[in-house]
Amino acid sequence: QFLLGPRPTERFKKWEKVAVDECIFIDVHPELEVAKVRSREKTLVLLGYIIDPFQPSLGNFEIVGSISEKISKVEEIFPLIETMCGRFVFVVKIGKECTIFSDAGGYRQIFYCLDASGSSIWCGSQPSIIAEELRVKADREIEEELSRLRVIKSEGRWYPGKLTLFRNIFHLTPNHLLNLKTGEVKRYWPIRNCFPISIEKAVEDSSRILEGAFESASRRYDLALTVTAGYDTRVLLAACNKVRESIHYVTHTHANLDENGSDIRIPKKVLESFGLKHNIAYHFGDVDDDFRAIFRKNVTGAKRSTETNAYAFWKYFERLGKEMVVAEGEGGGLGKSFYRNRVPSYFKLNRRAVATLVQMRGSEKAEISLGEWLDSAKGAAEYGTNILDLLYWEMRLGNWSTLAISSYDMVFESFLPFNSRRIMECFIGVEEKFRLPPKYTHIYLVERMWPELLELPINPATNWVEAVKEKLRGKKCWAQARCLRFLFEYVVGFQ
Repeated sequence: QFLLGPRPTERFKKWEKVAVDECIFIDVHPELEVAKVRSREKTLVLLGYIIDPFQPSLGNFEIVGSISEKISKVEEIFPLIETMCGRFVFVVKIGKECTIFSDAGGYRQIFYCLDASGSSIWCGSQPSIIAEELRVKADREIEEELSRLRVIKSEGRWYPGKLTLFRNIFHLTPNHLLNLKTGEVKRYWPIRNCFPISIEKAVEDSSRILEGAFESASRRYDLALTVTAGYDTRVLLAACNKVRESIHYVTHTHANLDENGSDIRIPKKVLESFGLKHNIAYHFGDVDDDFRAIFRKNVTGAKRSTETNAYAFWKYFERLGKEMVVAEGEGGGLGKSFYRNRVPSYFKLNRRAVATLVQMRGSEKAEISLGEWLDSAKGAAEYGTNILDLLYWEMRLGNWSTLAISSYDMVFESFLPFNSRRIMECFIGVEEKFRLPPKYTHIYLVERMWPELLELPINPATNWVEAVKEKLRGKKCWAQARCLRFLFEYVVGFQ
């Protein structure tokens, strides 16, 4: 966790105190990496870690120092870190200007608010950490209205747009930066038209980044990789081909997965065929009361299922006798057409349509927040970015997926190789046919990096219903059916 404000706090006596200038201070949990570089009128602070896949020997301080030497304004940093990945927050002070922003997918989250006087800005890794410092209570009206939504009940308490459980505490959306002096939020991506991208170029760029990222991460950390039968982890397994002997491979069971499930059987077969050991982290029916109390305090709105998964990993690493950094496939879903083929091409998006897509119809507050996001996203379309892709990137990944990843922070640090802006651009920049089955961009990546991994199936159907769905996905009739479902839900609602 971290907390940034106009003064060091008294609450976290064992946390590191980092001064950006005489008006901005950061309290940093002892287990969160920090790299501060100061020169002349520039101060750069990195919270978390950043990886340069093309210079895998470099650590955080070397990367931040190199960036500091090359920039004279904050906007110049983004081309420099475009191919880098990691999970980080950057605070950049140049002259009198000071800004804060996160990694490409927003996986090191930033929440912010103005204090009661309206003159000071506070930022934190969770909205609750700011609320406790400023003695702000949760807004019961927001909580009650959104808790009625089906998606909140099933997927955890994630909130749309910049909305949080606290009325005046907001979430900084990925691809946006916050001016820590004025409180202005500004979109910084996209700033150019980089589309379309050929499948050949997308595969070349993405594979080089992924392979370099694993080489760098394996040098820095005791690295584990979660493996399933899915597309995302098959790509990551291919990416670690050159360093595969140094990786610890693990799959965790859960209420719907035991050792007979395909997500256990298939990775086991794949790994053992190359002489690699497959490990299993078993889940528990009950969670220790102390663990549960800390877990729920640590992350605002975490899911019950994530709590049990985190506990399984905690017990697993306890038995192993050490903690590890865990590579996960979050962000890989951007390479598939999640929202894009759900809306008829003639349909003009509005806030009601966006709320329908994310299953938040029935909440006026959600619709307003999503409408504000849509207004900010429309400018991105001028640079060739599909708004439905941006919706997945900034809302589905930036709010829902980041909640899941931050939920594991009290157990392990997550390594997210797909969390590179260039990879994300490649995923959404290729032709539509490469984002649909039977041959996603993922397959091309595996073919390039470790083609033998395709000898065993990816996400095989476990029953006839799944088999039929798999054959229909990507076909015109499937897209038409999804569009009809969207139109029905748009008209009548579904809450």
